[in-house]
Amino acid sequence: MISKIQYARWLVALAIGCATPAWAVTLVSGPGDFAANDTTNFASAAPPSTQFDPPFVYTTPGGLQITVNSSDADAFLTLHPNPTFVRDFLPGQVQLASSKYDTLNITFGQAVRGVATQITHPHFGPYVSRITAYDASDNVLGTFDRTGTENNSGDGSAIWIGVQSPTANIARISLDNFDGTAIVLEPSNQDNVIITDLKLLTGSAPGGAIPEPASLGLLSLALGALALRRR
Repeated sequence: MISKIQYARWLVALAIGCATPAWAVTLVSGPGDFAANDTTNFASAAPPSTQFDPPFVYTTPGGLQITVNSSDADAFLTLHPNPTFVRDFLPGQVQLASSKYDTLNITFGQAVRGVATQITHPHFGPYVSRITAYDASDNVLGTFDRTGTENNSGDGSAIWIGVQSPTANIARISLDNFDGTAIVLEPSNQDNVIITDLKLLTGSAPGGAIPEPASLGLLSLALGALALRRR
């Protein structure tokens, strides 16, 4: 039988564990990884080859406001279906491209459960794409990397990258591209970000929210404290 002191130490350890943020998101690596119920249609936002200074604010057909911004104050964004540089997207797909080696930040007017897009860089050869998801308090929910190779094939083979959560807690994502030959993925090795339309999963999960590990841990902590008090 454990003593009250030992039990109290266990409760302290559990409390420390509960303080660790729960990484509730998982990687989306293809359009079939989640059932999207909304999407952007960048082709309707502006005429082809339109250049504009960030932020770019867009409302989806489902009514979700999306704000696209750049980490570089001097960057501009371009919407263009380019017949010369189709890249590894399908012909006719509208591309949202940044002019700088920067981070593309996409903020949602209402937190979502999932988001994914195809992504590439403007050069031939290998690249590494990174997505980071944040909640409404700007806490990191998860970061994932995927590798790709740009061949300008026009066959839709550009890699998919995205995140999915059991709850609607994804308030913002950031997208980065890096030189695929670099040993260390750092700002000096960043590359332009080029994406296509976003696939989105909005609304609450069926059956309500799924408790995150931290919430379950706090419940255990409360029950444990009650048991200790009764000893």
